[in-house]
Amino acid sequence: MKKTIFKFLLVIFGILVASIILEAVIRGAVFISRHFFRPPAVFSEIPQDRILIFCFGDSFTYGIGAAPKDSYPDQLERVLNERAGGDKFRVVNFGLPGCNSSQALEAMRKRIKQRKPDFVVVLCGSNRS
Repeated sequence: MKKTIFKFLLVIFGILVASIILEAVIRGAVFISRHFFRPPAVFSEIPQDRILIFCFGDSFTYGIGAAPKDSYPDQLERVLNERAGGDKFRVVNFGLPGCNSSQALEAMRKRIKQRKPDFVVVLCGSNRS
């Protein structure tokens, strides 16, 4: 009986350690991707005459697994400008891999204070924090 309990506790401990290591690896990857692969938006470079759209969300919005030009915000900008027949729209991707809806809301509050967009799109999946 004691061996069974010991084995059970050992399995639980192993799962806990593996989860902690996986979380650390994911957070490290998120840090690297935020700071090195997708440059932050520079609002002074966006002309005032553009229709400005902010996209907030998690890794779906960020475009994990896709080239930056293939994320949905980048595709949205491309389609809108093609249909408008010019360079009238600017879509800014504020997707944060691993964030939840409350973190996306906080990012929205911060970014919207910096510059008021014409439209806001929010897409959050079921990430947990």
